[in-house]
Amino acid sequence: MMEFLNGIYYVCDNSSNCAWNSTNWTLTLDATKPAISIVYPANTTYTINVSALNYTSDGVSCWYSINNGATNSSSVTCGANFTDVTSIEGSNTWILYSMILLKSKQHKCNFL
Repeated sequence: MMEFLNGIYYVCDNSSNCAWNSTNWTLTLDATKPAISIVYPANTTYTINVSALNYTSDGVSCWYSINNGATNSSSVTCGANFTDVTSIEGSNTWILYSMILLKSKQHKCNFL
């Protein structure tokens, strides 16, 4: 797998039109990871059904998965804690995802 660094990359189209300058399509890569932390539940044993997921994140879009995808949420604006979450009796693995979007003009591009 190729790893790209932060920066601006110039790309070609399907007809191999490659001017390698800003007159072609550009792709700006920002690999900055969002800050994310689960506040509740803590990494401990509970004797109750945990029904909320409280977190902090500086991302734009957040969602969670429980027990390797057994339960998945829809994406929400980061900062909106999840309620009505259902844990199962015994061990649970909760993963919280957060995404930062590059704030720039968007272009529609179709790939074959």
